[in-house]
Amino acid sequence: MRYFMEQEAEGIRAKGVAEAEAIERKADAQKRMGEASVLEMYLTALPEVVKNAASPLSQTEKIVMYGDGNSSKLVRDVMLSASQVLEGIKESTGLDIKDLISARQAAMPATTEPQAKPAK
Repeated sequence: MRYFMEQEAEGIRAKGVAEAEAIERKADAQKRMGEASVLEMYLTALPEVVKNAASPLSQTEKIVMYGDGNSSKLVRDVMLSASQVLEGIKESTGLDIKDLISARQAAMPATTEPQAKPAK
């Protein structure tokens, strides 16, 4: 019985070491990539943020809106929620995602050739 417990403990230790090494490699890569790494993580998480901002709407059976611009107001409200998340990130971490995106776009070389249109 003791042998099996030691084997299990060794497996847990090996898994922990592997996870720690993976985290360390990821941190090293992020240091090398700098802001590009932060931007990538943000853009990866953004769809989930917007999904969660809109999720209360999915729990409603019916939405009745009065006045002009009903559907555009709904979209504007969802986007406002996402914008508030960006502001929260900026306030809590000092990272301005809009500035990171702008800087990234400015650093990209401009193409002179028109891009091919996707096939339909």
